[in-house]
Amino acid sequence: MSFEDQTSRACAVVGLARQYLPATVEFSGQITDNDWRLAGPGLVGGAASIVESVFRLPPPSQTPSAEILTRSLADYVITFAWLAVPDARQDRLNRFEETFYNETEGLDAMYTTEFQGKTQTKPRHSKPGRQPSDRQKLMAHYTKLIKAGTMPAGLLTDEMRSWIEERRAIIDAKPMPVLLDRAFQADEYWVNHSDAVAGNPFANQWVLVFSRYSAVAHATATAASRMAFANEGVLHVGEATEESITSTPYGLATALLGLMLHVAEKSLGWPSEEELDAAFAVAR
Repeated sequence: MSFEDQTSRACAVVGLARQYLPATVEFSGQITDNDWRLAGPGLVGGAASIVESVFRLPPPSQTPSAEILTRSLADYVITFAWLAVPDARQDRLNRFEETFYNETEGLDAMYTTEFQGKTQTKPRHSKPGRQPSDRQKLMAHYTKLIKAGTMPAGLLTDEMRSWIEERRAIIDAKPMPVLLDRAFQADEYWVNHSDAVAGNPFANQWVLVFSRYSAVAHATATAASRMAFANEGVLHVGEATEESITSTPYGLATALLGLMLHVAEKSLGWPSEEELDAAFAVAR
């Protein structure tokens, strides 16, 4: 299928999601991150936005960027399906919320240890007149930047710490399992409740998309080599071309959103199977 035809189909599938978004939620008080009325439509809307962005990155020169976005899309879709399992939903939503707190605290602790902790350690001189090491000089420079306000003093505010403490007392949950385990646990339910998932399970999306595109999502030798091609004994480096790119993330991105909408039909009540079939029939 040509890129133009793939774009037409993607627009139809994204347009279908947009028919139901933004969702309206009536509530009293404060709505929290472990509320399915927020998390469900929020993840679908985020995924639709990612697919729109993928198709603004045409091949071949922009394909690596499209792969990076499609990898993130797989995370959204698998996590959505994991959360959407009816009997486990609230427990998993609690873990979904706790994961954000856990990861944020981890980054804050790392920042405090690696930057501020080391910068506050005075160099130990084994001999009089010994000069500070390059690392000690660097840490002293960070200290100056922190004191000047150029670098932050911390990643969590006192207000955020208090909020985390209050929410943890309510949700009392562990963090989410890793993405592959979320895919397995999503498949345990949805393979038996969705023909679309049975034919293309979420664990397969982890393999085909999330795992495969990890090399280009990070600064790796593979990512660099895909920006190069040889021609008549000359190596051309710095741009993705048809010679260096064989990946096709575009159809995968649309398929991922389609799987998400199949799960949304059963967990959010929209869209209908008929609407999905019509969207995927575009440019077939």
